[in-house]
Amino acid sequence: PGASDWNMKENYMRVFDPADFGPFWDTIKAHLELGEPAVYKGKLTVVDNPYLGIKGGWEVEVVWVTLLPSQSWRSALPGTVAPFVSDFFPNVKVTDFQSRMMMAVMSQFASWFTTSKVAEAVQALLGRGHNDLSTASQISTVDV
Repeated sequence: PGASDWNMKENYMRVFDPADFGPFWDTIKAHLELGEPAVYKGKLTVVDNPYLGIKGGWEVEVVWVTLLPSQSWRSALPGTVAPFVSDFFPNVKVTDFQSRMMMAVMSQFASWFTTSKVAEAVQALLGRGHNDLSTASQISTVDV
């Protein structure tokens, strides 16, 4: 637990209190069920990690972006493009991009997701008002 490799010491990579991940995971599951990517804005408790030189006992506010397939984005694709986009897109291997079209599709997805879902959460994190690139009615965030 707390390490990504069995050779690492226990909790070698742990930075946040595992008890704080419930709301984050609930957000991911809910958006997966909705067929949409997730943006989570919340607070996590930092824990001591002597391996990484981190002193815990304080909270950090984060915005985590989780790319999941999007039904709304997919439904807006032109009929000539949609058949070439896998059901699990955007979760693809870099080697799956065999054409300029697929590179453009990924670029357009990233632009759409950033402007319609991510920008407002980041602006809120930074304490700024919403900008003209984000659409409040489309954002999917959870504050904890």
